[in-house]
Amino acid sequence: MVREVGATFKNLIAYLTIPLLVFMFFANAGVAYASPMTAKSLSLSNSSPSAGATVTYIFSFTLPSNSSVHHVDMQFDTQANMAGGLPTGLVGNTTGSSTMTGGTLTFAWNSPTSSLAFGTPEANTGAKTITLTSMTNPTSATVFYAKITSYSSAGSGSPIDSGVVAAATVPVVTVTGQQLESLTVSLAGKTSGSVCSANTVLATTTASAINFDTFNGVNEISAAQTLNVGSNANSGYTAKIIQNQLLTSGGSTVAAFGGATDGVQGTAWVDNTSTGFGICAKGTDAYTTNYGSSPYYWMSPATTAKTIATNGGASASTATDIEFTVAVPANQAAGTYTNQMTYSILANY
Repeated sequence: MVREVGATFKNLIAYLTIPLLVFMFFANAGVAYASPMTAKSLSLSNSSPSAGATVTYIFSFTLPSNSSVHHVDMQFDTQANMAGGLPTGLVGNTTGSSTMTGGTLTFAWNSPTSSLAFGTPEANTGAKTITLTSMTNPTSATVFYAKITSYSSAGSGSPIDSGVVAAATVPVVTVTGQQLESLTVSLAGKTSGSVCSANTVLATTTASAINFDTFNGVNEISAAQTLNVGSNANSGYTAKIIQNQLLTSGGSTVAAFGGATDGVQGTAWVDNTSTGFGICAKGTDAYTTNYGSSPYYWMSPATTAKTIATNGGASASTATDIEFTVAVPANQAAGTYTNQMTYSILANY
């Protein structure tokens, strides 16, 4: 009798266990488990917290499952498990695009989740991108997370694939540096070749002395110097020259030759005819308003300073040749004639 009761009890347990196992199988069969997305990333066109509503977010990911996708949810959070809430300052936008097949661009933001709905579920596998434009970043430098989940039907009860990516906002880095003002000037005697006229210049000129030696009547004599100027001034530089007096010997002088007004075309020198003392300039920065350029003109360095070279912007060192030309009439009084020439260089910052 005892054996019969025991056997009956075992049979009862077996009968009760079988339905329970069947129920558990079918209950679990109805749950859809999401697969992990691969090759996931979230790139920001601008990572500055102060960028404003101008940032483009690009989600890149690969869908491993060959399933019909109805919509994709994108959720932003301060934590990777999506338990922290929306990052402070992050604002979504309804403008976007997608490589997902069959997508209709309906971004319905329900903070902190955005859904990209599809008109008809479409099979989607492989590399995909979803682009959101005019986003506003979190307003502080922080790391935040985005979760992407695809679903086979409306609602959130049928997930297919999911993945979490991280992104960061970082402070704007301000880079500064200072370039100090600079001006380089050098002067040297030009001892060969010619400048404005066909005359070969004297070989004895230095940076501090011009010696015409013996005048040769109306047959002009030419000497030259080379002025090099370089400046980083935003508005360039201006170089001028003036003499302290006419070439003078006792009570006698050599007349000035050339234009008297700076900024007005000078006077052409006529070989074997013109007499006096004048200057001409030639070079990349030479002030052609005064001196022209083939043909050339002469200015008088007397009375007011005459511009010889100018540049409207910052420039490397540039050479300007200045020709000093002298010729005298036959009745020029005997004597040793002298004066002093002064250059002035103005950098225009």
